Amino acid sequence: MRYANPPSNLFGLEALPGLHRLLGTIEADPEERVVILTGLPEVFGTGLDLRELPTDEPSLRRWLREGAAVNRRIASFPKPVIAAIEGPCYGGALELVLACHIRIGSASARFAQPEIILGMIPAGGGTQRLPRLVTTGCALRYLLTGATIKSDEAARIGLIDVLVPTGEALHEAQRLAKRIARQDPQLTQAILNVVLRGGEVSLEEGLRLEQGALSAIVAGSERLATLRATRNGRQEPASGGAS
Repeated sequence: MRYANPPSNLFGLEALPGLHRLLGTIEADPEERVVILTGLPEVFGTGLDLRELPTDEPSLRRWLREGAAVNRRIASFPKPVIAAIEGPCYGGALELVLACHIRIGSASARFAQPEIILGMIPAGGGTQRLPRLVTTGCALRYLLTGATIKSDEAARIGLIDVLVPTGEALHEAQRLAKRIARQDPQLTQAILNVVLRGGEVSLEEGLRLEQGALSAIVAGSERLATLRATRNGRQEPASGGAS
């Protein structure tokens, strides 16, 4: 899933309904196992096109709700969503990335929530998802200054999960997506659901969700028999790196 609006890849108003429709198509297609979200080869996105920003409050609120709804849908999407980031990823583009499940950035990637410099605040999840991903103090340092985060710093603080050479973000995302797509889609969705829901509840409740999910998958099905039949011949899990 590529968003392209050359040359700086500003996010315009028309992007929101388009993303909604595309996500709906992907969710309904059982052959689509993993989503990769990316931008242009040299720039992921430089934020919202402020020339399209509504000036009256009702229109502005509606527009903000639409943007937040897209990000919420990505964050709760039942299939893994991987962001592949090259170059600048600023403002609303970063908020989109924060909603993704896995983030892969290249050495050219740069991140920022510059809204405070523009006389605004992030309103697409930046003030809420960034502190949950990194520490609160770290998030505030960037939110309150609008400072740019370089790729190595982004990897160090956990803003991106994988750092690759320039030009390799999409290739790495595709390799990872292929490995995920080879797995049982029922198990993929179960793990994704338990991890995402578990982050919103206590550890004890999360453990109950985990046990309930496994019970629902195994009990009363042929899966347990398959597990028993293949136990002695099973292979060791592949290493964590994408192949």
